Amino acid sequence: MDIDAAIPQQTPPDTSAILRSFVQEGNTDKASLQRMLDSDPEEFCRASITLLANAEPSTGYRYLVHLLLKHGLLIKSLADTENCRLEEAVTIVKSLTQIGSSVETELERRLSAMLQQPPSPAVSVRIHRLMELLSEISKNCFLLFQSELIAYSDPSVRASAVLLIGRVGKNADLMGRMLLDPDPRVQANAVEALSFLKEDACKPMLLTAAKSKHNRVAGNAVLGLYRISELRSISMLLDMAQNRDVEFRTSAIWAMGETGDPRFVPALTEIYKTCTGGERVESLRSLARIRNKTLARSANSPIEIRIARAETLPDQSRHLVLKLSSGQITEFPSLKPTDFAIWEGGALVHDFTVTTPNSSVLLATGFVVPRILSAVDPYRLAITDALSRTLPFKRPDDIWRIDRYTVEVQPGGAGAIRQASALPYDESVLGANVKTQHGFIASPDLLNKLISAVGARERSAADLLGGIDKVGEAIGKQSGKRHMFLFLHSNSTEWPVSEERQQQLADFLHNERIVLHAFATEAPEQWRGMRAVCSGTKGGTFSITSVEELPSVVEKRYSELVGRFEISYTIPAKGSAPAEGTLVLSSDLGCGQTVFSPTASSSADAGR
Repeated sequence: MDIDAAIPQQTPPDTSAILRSFVQEGNTDKASLQRMLDSDPEEFCRASITLLANAEPSTGYRYLVHLLLKHGLLIKSLADTENCRLEEAVTIVKSLTQIGSSVETELERRLSAMLQQPPSPAVSVRIHRLMELLSEISKNCFLLFQSELIAYSDPSVRASAVLLIGRVGKNADLMGRMLLDPDPRVQANAVEALSFLKEDACKPMLLTAAKSKHNRVAGNAVLGLYRISELRSISMLLDMAQNRDVEFRTSAIWAMGETGDPRFVPALTEIYKTCTGGERVESLRSLARIRNKTLARSANSPIEIRIARAETLPDQSRHLVLKLSSGQITEFPSLKPTDFAIWEGGALVHDFTVTTPNSSVLLATGFVVPRILSAVDPYRLAITDALSRTLPFKRPDDIWRIDRYTVEVQPGGAGAIRQASALPYDESVLGANVKTQHGFIASPDLLNKLISAVGARERSAADLLGGIDKVGEAIGKQSGKRHMFLFLHSNSTEWPVSEERQQQLADFLHNERIVLHAFATEAPEQWRGMRAVCSGTKGGTFSITSVEELPSVVEKRYSELVGRFEISYTIPAKGSAPAEGTLVLSSDLGCGQTVFSPTASSSADAGR
């Protein structure tokens, strides 16, 4: 770095030369520095500050800092807003912190002394400077001065203090009290601090502040609601952008840019085209901020959005079920409702809700599979392929149990009854030392063996109903979410069962909170009762598919369970016919987009 260029021309050449030599070469002529300081303290401090801001720490650097601290000149110079630029002061403070200097303690002492002086514009300026410097190295220190700063007579000091203390102390109650401060600057900063707490307890205060007569307070409040994923903030921002007061409109435009949300691009573009003055300038800035944030997010791996269902419900509201995937990411716990944006028929949707998957809840899934002996049977091959393709979607802690039921003719006649073993697995497949949790297994390697195995006859249920009973008893002992997948076979002679037995099964599933999913390759009268049982369980499905499509249907159904997002919304023009929709995801994890077409829901469909 060119030290000569960094030092002002008005600095005496001998002072500059000695300082450079001392700092860069470790000159031992300490007496010369002391004489220069005594001769002209102001000029010495000015040259020293400029040099310290542009030089690397060295032995001479450390001594110069020591000399200034010894005479009480360093902190005084750093707080001097006329002779020391903020950028220089920040650079020096950071460097001193890195070399272990006591600058933090000295800054705190100086701030404490300033707070004890009679209030004046000059004192307030120095308090602001000290707060800015301390915020660079030790934000926690503001809690020590909380009472003095919040009670300070100058509203500008209180406003700065509220924001710093709010971000560090995370005290929602304190920020709520500061909303009652008579100065709108203090209120606005209290609201901004609340928005960074991201706590549900802040929502009522933010909703109240959003009705403020001061545009900055209202704008910060709506932005805070957006940051805590309050979906009402979207329509509130759009409404504020139409306010009769230009200051409110400008605050809304600014807040849209701060969100970085691309859903606001059309509105901001229209404002840029139709408005003038400050609104036009602010809209251009906001568009730039959104573009930059979108580009940064797009640098991550793209997120694929797969719509599993897009329905128009009887009340004309819409319901989407979707699965997300991106490279190695299988779960998206940090996504927020405001990360999603929906358009239908070209109109932005304001009224919607998002249900995100609970990644911490265990998923226990039981599979009831027909025991088919032929290795080339198309249905057996399709089921094996379905489970193999579905297994990668299983999260590490989730558990599976695979039970088989007999479909071949039973020895001893059709009426023969056989009591199957409680566990469905043969030790020859898993090994004698494998421990299972009521037949449930988490290991993908072990499950792969079971998927391809035929299954021992003596460990298989005598029929489909027996298989359901076995899995139902075992899955009822598991916590978390419980799902059962049934692969129906036309040779299941016990079906249809009596209405009484069908009701017993339905009651059991309801009481044990087991969700039933059945798959059939044909739809004879035989499975009418099974369809009714499936549709009678919340979230249950009944799918009729070809053998060829079975693996894709099963994979899709299971994938919805482990990363299932649900979006419900109403369109602005109620009663309008369903139109093509667009779903956009813009998040820190990545971005994605897809189109969908809502269809009328049907109880005969496999969806609900």
